Amino acid sequence: MSLRSRVHAIIACSAVVLVLAAVWQITAYEFAREKVSQAVADSITLDEAGTRLSETLIFSLLLDMVLLFLAWRYLRRWVLDPLDEIRDQLKVVADGQLHSVITLDRPDELRAAARDAEIMRQHLVAQIDQKRAAFESLNAQAPLALSMKAALEPNSITIPNLDIFGAVDPAQGVIAGDWWDVVKVPDGVAVVAADVAGHGPAAGVAGLHMKAIITSGLSSGLAATELLERVSSGLSSIDSLTATVAICVIPDDVTRDATFVSAGHPPGRLIRHDGSVENLDSTGPMLGALGTLWAQHTFRFAAGERILLYSDGLVETRDGNGDEFALTRVDSALIKGRNENSHTLGNQILSQARKFSTTWNHDDVSIVVITRRLSV
Repeated sequence: MSLRSRVHAIIACSAVVLVLAAVWQITAYEFAREKVSQAVADSITLDEAGTRLSETLIFSLLLDMVLLFLAWRYLRRWVLDPLDEIRDQLKVVADGQLHSVITLDRPDELRAAARDAEIMRQHLVAQIDQKRAAFESLNAQAPLALSMKAALEPNSITIPNLDIFGAVDPAQGVIAGDWWDVVKVPDGVAVVAADVAGHGPAAGVAGLHMKAIITSGLSSGLAATELLERVSSGLSSIDSLTATVAICVIPDDVTRDATFVSAGHPPGRLIRHDGSVENLDSTGPMLGALGTLWAQHTFRFAAGERILLYSDGLVETRDGNGDEFALTRVDSALIKGRNENSHTLGNQILSQARKFSTTWNHDDVSIVVITRRLSV
């Protein structure tokens, strides 16, 4: 018999017994009242009738108490005890004994609940085992991942007349296809921002390859356009792998022009003294199989002016309505934070983009802010 049927049965029995008891009490009362009336009429004492009435009420009270006790024992046996049993079994599992089987013999409804709990336990154990295996694998590979991450970090050099801030936010894990760096060149410094298609370890490996060629070539005095040709040639041997790179060479002499080369990278932003914003457009195709010729753009980069480089992950991140963060919001942040230093401004842009976005972890995001200081 199921728990529901048992509960219905005990309720029905209790109702029948209580109705019968009530009928009995009413009958006894009517009998006592009749006797009382006769006793009064016959001048007989009321002691006997009162005694019978008291005995009837006491018996009725005892009967109600017995029924309540039986109902409690029934509920204890068929409801409370099984619930305690399944709760104890669940507590054992919750305390860490994940392989403890959850089972219950009675009643039918709670046995079904225990069976469902056991199925859930089995699924959870399977998922935990999978995650444990993945975690152990990750731990085994952690030194390699950390080494790759460290290799993609920018050089730690101080440039007296430049205030430079950069950040990379990987879409997955700790390794991104995006990277940036500052390289000392013969007549100044070169700031590089790169974005390899995709994200994760595969993109990180390609990023390391690119970084090794570009940074070593720049520090040796090779032209940025020549370096891009070398990197593009290497990437073209990897199917469907493309990358964008922007290289900005800033001379120490403020009277000399800066140069900008971009292989399909999103347009850089040049913020002038008066707050106006100019584009630093791409000067050639993306690296890979799309071409091998890149031009070089020159411009004056005066003290107090600023350059922003970023990856498409920043401007293409979207809100809940599907709208992109877009270049207009970047420009608005640039103008609003024109009096901030590079570090503060860069973090402000990233914070606004994160607050705006519901797709932040869909792509790597990188940003580089370069400010020519007013004085050394």
